[in-house]
Amino acid sequence: DNGGGDNGGGDNGGGDNGGNPHTPGPLETTLNNVGEAVDNVLPVGLQDTGGKLGKTLDTVVAPVVDTATGLTQQIGGATGLGQPINGLTQQVGGVVTNLGEQLGNSGLPLNLGQGVGGLLTGLGNAVGSAGGLLHADANNPNPLTAVLGHATGGVAALTDSLLGEGSLLHPITGQLGLGGLLDGTDAAPILEPSLANVGQTVDNILPVGLNPILGNVGETLDTVVAPVGATVTNITQQVGDGLGVGQPINALLGGVGSALGNVGTQIDGAAPLGLGGVVGHLGQAVASVGGLVHQTDSNTNPLGNTLNHATQAVASLTGGLTGNGEGGLLSPVTGLLGGLTGGLGGGDAANGGLLAPVTNLVG
Repeated sequence: DNGGGDNGGGDNGGGDNGGNPHTPGPLETTLNNVGEAVDNVLPVGLQDTGGKLGKTLDTVVAPVVDTATGLTQQIGGATGLGQPINGLTQQVGGVVTNLGEQLGNSGLPLNLGQGVGGLLTGLGNAVGSAGGLLHADANNPNPLTAVLGHATGGVAALTDSLLGEGSLLHPITGQLGLGGLLDGTDAAPILEPSLANVGQTVDNILPVGLNPILGNVGETLDTVVAPVGATVTNITQQVGDGLGVGQPINALLGGVGSALGNVGTQIDGAAPLGLGGVVGHLGQAVASVGGLVHQTDSNTNPLGNTLNHATQAVASLTGGLTGNGEGGLLSPVTGLLGGLTGGLGGGDAANGGLLAPVTNLVG
């Protein structure tokens, strides 16, 4: 649809469509947003690094994902489930997005309303886009890229509102340097679980082995990011509790998260397609955000927990649709593609694995 038609000379005409602007793939979009989320906390240049790494991985992953999406859309159309499921995901996403917009206008201190609102809006849009995996929609030509982009974009909006330029806490975080922050090695991981979840999101549809690859990338990046994140979080907690707003904000977001968890349980009972897990993890992500302004023993790594639950929400959606290979609506497709791609993630350079150049580069 994007080559030679209405979009042939516009933003969507890149790649093979006559040398037009490049269209980012799923991992380039995702890792760029994750890097931006971290750079909002402390500018370590992760956005550019993540984008380049994702672009490299997408040379292998994006074409296979496009093929897999085409097959899942054909199954959705053939079974007659694609369009109604697409409508359901759009309705659920709309509810979450509306809640995000309400929180964005709530006027919570420390830009927390805008931050959590941006997170919910991003994840709501991610849920709404997920129906495109089963139903072809000209307005959603790259559904997996849209899902991952919206979800991680929501996380970036959260850190931008709370800690980015122009936020109330930026005068504090902006003065932080890297000296002395990178000496600690015991900080809880921030990027390792979230990037592994991004890999699992793709692996649920197409088992190319991205979960361990991106997890290892996150583990490496956490040697820099985790100590910085822990230091910044400690400062924001001191500010929140010092102003007397940390505990009530944490309680409020905990209540919102608990309510979303209850909604997720109800959705799972009515339509066990992974949507309940999406909303449930979304609730846990919202509840974790409160830890950024109030320290508790049950939430010692709020930034890592927020990223982890937000990305688990998207992984739950693809896991529910595929049934993790057993009994899911898309499991026949993923099983077929698993045989096709069995050598992608495995194999070293000597054995000819297709991902060997990428895994060697990451290594």
